[in-house]
Amino acid sequence: MKPLLQMLESIPDMDVEKFSVTTGSEKIVKDFSVSSVKKVLFIIPPTFDFGDFVASSPTNVATIAAYLKNLGYEVNVIDAGVHKIKFEDIVKMTKDYKPDVVAIGCNFSTLHNPSRMLASMIKREYKNIPILVGGNHATAIPEMILKDSAIDFVVLGEAEVVMPDLLSAIENSSDLRKVNGLCINHNGNQVRTHPADFFKNLDELPLPDYTLFDMSKYPLYNINSSRGCIFRCTYCASGVIYKRKYRPRSAKSIVEEISHLSKNFGKKTFWFSDDLFGQDHKFVEELCNSLIDGRHDVQWSVVTRATTVPIDQLKLMKRAGCTGISVGIESGDDEMLKVMKKDTNADAYRMSIPKVKKVIRTRGFFLIGNIGETKKSVWKTFKLIKDVKPDYGTFCPVVPLPGTEIYSQLMSMGIINPETLNWDKFYGIDHEGNYDDESLRLTASWCELSASQIRDYCNYGNMLCLMVALSPVEIFRRMKRDGVRQQFRDDKDKIRRLFKYAMREPRAFCSTLKILATA
Repeated sequence: MKPLLQMLESIPDMDVEKFSVTTGSEKIVKDFSVSSVKKVLFIIPPTFDFGDFVASSPTNVATIAAYLKNLGYEVNVIDAGVHKIKFEDIVKMTKDYKPDVVAIGCNFSTLHNPSRMLASMIKREYKNIPILVGGNHATAIPEMILKDSAIDFVVLGEAEVVMPDLLSAIENSSDLRKVNGLCINHNGNQVRTHPADFFKNLDELPLPDYTLFDMSKYPLYNINSSRGCIFRCTYCASGVIYKRKYRPRSAKSIVEEISHLSKNFGKKTFWFSDDLFGQDHKFVEELCNSLIDGRHDVQWSVVTRATTVPIDQLKLMKRAGCTGISVGIESGDDEMLKVMKKDTNADAYRMSIPKVKKVIRTRGFFLIGNIGETKKSVWKTFKLIKDVKPDYGTFCPVVPLPGTEIYSQLMSMGIINPETLNWDKFYGIDHEGNYDDESLRLTASWCELSASQIRDYCNYGNMLCLMVALSPVEIFRRMKRDGVRQQFRDDKDKIRRLFKYAMREPRAFCSTLKILATA
């Protein structure tokens, strides 16, 4: 057995339910010198890279904003990432709005430093303004967010539960220890309060308030039909906030949201951004029948598991407007699938994906660089691609996001140190399809591949998926399934992307042709 995998076996499973509370009975009160809290400003900060990217609708922020507005607060939003607003201009816009509280979104690791920098700049202008930060990344490592920063609080968990209590405590200068779901910056220390409950009934949340946004900037519209995922994949950060609790909305509420978006924003295409769609088959059946019976002329797509979704359910989803599914295949090597705790194996994919493809367009997601990954295990993934021939495929290097089990494992093994990680480079692939050298070197430190090999294998994998999908047999199959017009559009896009790869990476293109012939 490989040494890294031997080390991995000695590490206990991560307990996603574990929540540490800072002991002590000292009353914590912060005097912000505010007579009342009426105006809340949400800021989605920019990264330090202002490159173009495809933005999806900020559903979570829009939902929290709508919830607070229903409670009587005045709310505004600055999406500095989408609008490419400079930090100094964000401060000026904040000054013009004069909020009572600033809430900064830090959902991604690449927003770690921008969030801290922005808070510092705002505090220099407005010394007494309360600043809170929330989101997946902030919830996973709140002490690191708060340490030596101008941020007052990190919201741990669902903001709809925590923020009303926090805003009330700020207004009344009451004991912040009694606000559940907080990490407080207090006299140079970080104090965690007791965990907050989950929002009990998601149907009681208002529809996202997109009037606060310039929706022309968001080509993709998200709908959250549920929160949480029952599975335990080691690379996934969905458990940071939602743990392993699956909570669906009702089909009725989702149809109402779709009708609202269609009527008021002219949107007919949606992405269900659930952590995993279809965990409750009865719910999926109710939703699809409601869309069919209501004759909603919409198109939508989802992320699901190919090995658990019933074929009859897929057919119903397609009748209801579902145009495609994405599945996390990740690897064709059983040992790597075990390391990732996927609870499946490569043969299960060989059985399920061809059946799924007969019904609906299928995209596979793949990861290169899990703990103990080798050239042999990567070649097994390439062999799986040739066997199952997904309609689309996307390869990414593994990134150990805070709050994931692989992050905890690598810390226990002494391979990564959070204090030295470069959060600005903490991504697998950027918006232009490029892989960052520093990020690749980090991934190479826990597998038996070099950074250049990881880059090459990701490029090979992306091109291999396009090549197998463009075989004559696959083209004819898609023509039969989707019709000539749709098949022509899809394959035109595939050819364009493959040509772009060939021009940008000619050596990798030739290597992929060899893999196609030999793997």
